[in-house]
Formats: sequence, structure tokens, C-alpha cells
Amino acid sequence: MLPGNTPTLMASSRFRNGNDQYTSLLAHFDGALDSTVMPDSSIVRPKGNAIVATPARLNTSIVKFGTSSLLMNSGGYILWPCHADFDFPAGTDFTIDWWEYLGATTDGMTTFGGYTEATYQNIMLCYHYAGYQRCFMSSDGANWDIGGGGRNMGPISLNQWKHFALTRQGTGYRTFQNGSQQDYWIDAKTPYPAGGTAGYIGLGRAQAQSLFNGLVDEFRISKGIARWTANFTPPTSPYG
Repeated sequence: MLPGNTPTLMASSRFRNGNDQYTSLLAHFDGALDSTVMPDSSIVRPKGNAIVATPARLNTSIVKFGTSSLLMNSGGYILWPCHADFDFPAGTDFTIDWWEYLGATTDGMTTFGGYTEATYQNIMLCYHYAGYQRCFMSSDGANWDIGGGGRNMGPISLNQWKHFALTRQGTGYRTFQNGSQQDYWIDAKTPYPAGGTAGYIGLGRAQAQSLFNGLVDEFRISKGIARWTANFTPPTSPYG
């Protein structure tokens, strides 16, 4: 060990600007135009490259951070294989957050769908309905029973970047749009463990009408921490 360094300090130097010991998945979506190589950049247990269903691809013309973003405007979606880091047992805080740029909207369109083979997914985020984006979660795969279903994630807006987040602290769930809290509820139930895949970016409920139309950047799943529990200023740079 180098003089003056402690194990704690040396370990903490690995963690940079939101990419830390809690980060289960981090997708920067940086790369060349039309590339389908999309690695997980989390530090502790990186999950490798996403499985890409074309025509999902990288785009360099509309970008939030870095060199490119994930484009899904003519079908297509991406996913990572199932991993225990993507399950959230009772008592485990968590956060899912990302940036998105909508090119169009239709009822049923979804940004993130956990275990889309199920009729009732464990987590479904930014489901479009009647001008708003909604959060649905299930503890048993048979009902939208966490929060009563259809919790608010804020109004739909096209052709602009927006930051979204879902957090759980204890039994308290919160949704945020651009750092402003949209909804809050208490529920002791937890999303059931996903099987087969961690979840899809750009697809919900395995239905064509759920395919996302737009761009996504800086998608992150954090386990063991509710990164925001009140209004906040959205990130101004990519995570480390």
C-alpha cells in the first residue's frame, strides 16, 4: 500500500460522479453513428453489452451527454440479461433514472419495461396515457398492486430532453420529472423478482404499441440507495 493511502480512500477513488458502489447498471450510449455496441459502464459488476433488437442504434445528431444517444424511432429496443442486481427485495432502497427525448407519443408507449413477457410487469415506467407518463408496478405478476397502478410521472412533452427518476426509500416511492417530484406513495410491497431479463429499454408488455419513439441517454439503475427524496437539480454532466 502506498504511504499515506488507506484502503477506504483507495476504494472510494474508483467511484466517480454517480457511478459508485450502488450502481447496478449505467449506459452512456456513447459510440459511433449507427453502432449497436452499448456496454454497461457500472464499476463494481459491469454486465457487458446490451442485447440490441434493431433498428435500435446510436445516433449522434441529438445528444444529451457524450458523443451519441440511443435512438429508437422505427421499432427496436435493448435489454440486458437477468441479474440479481436488478431485483429489489423488501427493505432495499433503489433508484432508476435516465434522460429521454420524445419524438412522438401514442397511448401505451413505454420507456422501460421490466420482464415484458408478463401481463403485469414488475416495473413499467413512463407508460403514455391521456397526455401523461405513468408508473405501474406489480408485486405478484397478477395485479398493478403497488401504489394502486398508474402513478404520475408528469406530462408528456415532445422534442426536448427530460430527466426522469423513480426512487424507493424504505416503503416510500417517489417519481420525478426534471427534478420535480410528481408523485409519492407508501407501500410495503416490492416489485417481484424479474425472470429471464432485467428489463427492456424501449418496450413495454411485449406489444408493438408500446415501442418507444425517441432517444434515451444516461440510463442508470442503482440498488441500495434512493438518490433523491425531494426536489433536485437534474444532473448537468454524465455519470463517471
